[in-house]
Amino acid sequence: MFRSNSSTRLLTACGLAIFISSSAHAAISTADAVVQYDAGSSVPSSYWLEPYSDYYATAPLGLPDPAINLAENDNEGIYGDNTYVTPFNAQYNPAYITAIGGTGGYIELHMSQPISTSGYTLGVHTGSGLEDSSYPDGVNSSSAETYTNIRSATVLVSEDGNTWISLGSVDFNNPTNIYTDISGPDATSAGTQEANFGQPFLGNLSDFDGQDFTGTLSVLNGSAGGTWLNLSSTGLSQVDYVAFETDDSQTMYIDSVVGVAVPEPTALGLLVLPLILRRRR
Repeated sequence: MFRSNSSTRLLTACGLAIFISSSAHAAISTADAVVQYDAGSSVPSSYWLEPYSDYYATAPLGLPDPAINLAENDNEGIYGDNTYVTPFNAQYNPAYITAIGGTGGYIELHMSQPISTSGYTLGVHTGSGLEDSSYPDGVNSSSAETYTNIRSATVLVSEDGNTWISLGSVDFNNPTNIYTDISGPDATSAGTQEANFGQPFLGNLSDFDGQDFTGTLSVLNGSAGGTWLNLSSTGLSQVDYVAFETDDSQTMYIDSVVGVAVPEPTALGLLVLPLILRRRR
């Protein structure tokens, strides 16, 4: 008996029964634990001057929260803002996004599933938001830019949490989008179609040049956005840990880290039927 969460087909040919599994979307991996966190020498404060600190170190776990003020208790209040995250309305609630900055800034995350290293398979959402040149319509200027501070850090990946491979210093400025059918850049109602967090966005900030809100969503093409990194040159068979480190000139915000999980085998197994004995005349 073979069981699978995805759809299964049974094909028979030449005395073999072959079970094949198929899935519409690649499985994704998200951070499920903070292994280590150090805010650094110059960690920033939120809009309400509430510092990003150890209390909020677990904010990057799981997928990005869809709303700015989706409060579960009084400790998570960005009161008065009931909008949803869009490319022009980035997450800034310190309950849902954390930061490191300056010398010694460091956060190490364990991933819920091993991440594939076959290409652009690691996506980082940093609460970057596009500048609206025609507020509140959601229009990029001819040279798209962000209204949020620069996010920058050295990215490190590891398979075992002991041996680390550096991907170098990376600037993160691609926006995040939660719903593909959201009504506008500062919508106060959720959409019904979630963006695909497992679909790498391979564009960059200049791809949004001159785009209005509809065009901005078209550039994302169903992806939830973020900045995606190529892991093919790491030499690792998989990535289970991701870390970010800042120096004295860097500040980094982390909303969520998403990876394309190592795929399960598509062939669930082969059932060899009894050999057909040659019949004698």
